[in-house]
Amino acid sequence: MPFIGLHIHKTAGTSLLRYLEKHATSRLYGAYSLRNYRLIELPLWASANLTSRDIFWGHAIYESFFYDIVDPIKLFTFLREPSERIVSWYNMLKRRNKLKKSAVDLYTFASAHNNSICRMLIARFPSLVEDDTAPQAYQAMQILEKMGFVGFQCHFTDHIIQLLDWMGVPIFRDSLIERHNTGRQESKTMLKSLEVLRQLNDQDYHLYNMAYKRYGSQPINHERHILMSSIKSINKESIRHRQVKSAQKKFLSSLRFSIGDAGVESYVKLLNSRFESCENSLNNVLTRSYNAVQDNIESEN
Repeated sequence: MPFIGLHIHKTAGTSLLRYLEKHATSRLYGAYSLRNYRLIELPLWASANLTSRDIFWGHAIYESFFYDIVDPIKLFTFLREPSERIVSWYNMLKRRNKLKKSAVDLYTFASAHNNSICRMLIARFPSLVEDDTAPQAYQAMQILEKMGFVGFQCHFTDHIIQLLDWMGVPIFRDSLIERHNTGRQESKTMLKSLEVLRQLNDQDYHLYNMAYKRYGSQPINHERHILMSSIKSINKESIRHRQVKSAQKKFLSSLRFSIGDAGVESYVKLLNSRFESCENSLNNVLTRSYNAVQDNIESEN
């Protein structure tokens, strides 16, 4: 029974990834590569490098990856206080020089990623939303209610032990205290923006408060699982198409923050040029193969 985990940005997910890479290497598929976001089709469960894995963890998790799995799947994620998460995310990108010319301020970044916890959950698992007319927080909560584990970054050590035990991964406490992808404490100047961030992320705050009340002291429900293959076929095709578009949008959005609109335009042109070249080469191969088959048929006749 596969364990499928959505890594919401800046929720101690890299620390979990590094632990799994060290202690569950043969079982882990880390869905992080930018190829998961590119303008071509998404990776499929049927791919040879996926069929032997039973732990999936990363930002690039989409429910449509797993429609062909016959067994039920167990979903999990971690949450973090919304404003703290946004500030940490912003600081990380600045440290890595991922914000174009460092000209993007915190407010601009937070506005572009407002309520991103809710939006990420809904975009990745839309078939688990029972009422898509409800506010985002309630839609996202409907998804969390179907997860077998909802942990919290503020209780990471305690919660990760429960998660690892649930997944049957060996627990080494010395490795658990290691933290990855963390920066220095956020500045007081940024913390003064807390009220603005709360307003921008009102749905994320509502979701976080509801989820913490329900799962903060008991993150695991051992019996909860999802059978993705039971989703109606008509919905599958619609969701698959939407999630390809979502992946494209996510990829282009990340590029805009790092290289600007002009850079995105140049990149897309380059990709299209390469795809066109590959398509022409493939068409030539297929044409030659077809002609060869026709010649054989004619010679036999």
